[in-house]
Amino acid sequence: MKLYYIWDAYCGWCFGFKEALKPFVANHPELDLEILSGGLFDQGNPLSAYPHIPGANKQIAQLFHVEFGPAYEELLRDGKLILNSYHAASGFGTLKAFLPKEKWLDAAEKLQMAFYHDGKSFSEIETYEEIASEFSIQNSTFSKSLQEALGSDNGIHADYELVRSFGVSSYPTLILEKDGKFYDLRAGAMTADELENNFKTISALS
Repeated sequence: MKLYYIWDAYCGWCFGFKEALKPFVANHPELDLEILSGGLFDQGNPLSAYPHIPGANKQIAQLFHVEFGPAYEELLRDGKLILNSYHAASGFGTLKAFLPKEKWLDAAEKLQMAFYHDGKSFSEIETYEEIASEFSIQNSTFSKSLQEALGSDNGIHADYELVRSFGVSSYPTLILEKDGKFYDLRAGAMTADELENNFKTISALS
């Protein structure tokens, strides 16, 4: 069976949802996990254009028991950072190409920590280079690939296009592929136990 985790690194609900997803994935090494980046913010607007974010963050913190760092909170107050989901998808896609699959979820978490704790932008090459160094990725090929990926807003990553073809516009989304059929594994789940219950229900289907 294959599991598709469809996310946006700039998505606060994805930041919280990792608290449910990580233990579920750890309990199911038999699942082939594919992580695909979609996009909430493809208009190039600043943080200040989304006044609902602080309220949503409070809900996320309460539901998933995650913390938003002071550097991120300062970004939020300033409101000037441009949110570009194309860059987030391209940057993560580049990281994926240099990592084994079993490290992809860790890299996704580190990417969101860079934003939601450290206030880093996904349009800056240095954000990805710092994460890459934690995985001992230090070579000129990676740097060149990263520069090309972030070099143009017209260069939409293949993962982004695939998510569009799936018709997914809500994040996070979890899709389980079983016997050639696709199921909504998340289905409103907020905890690892709820994911497990959904998985058992789908697994029992013939």
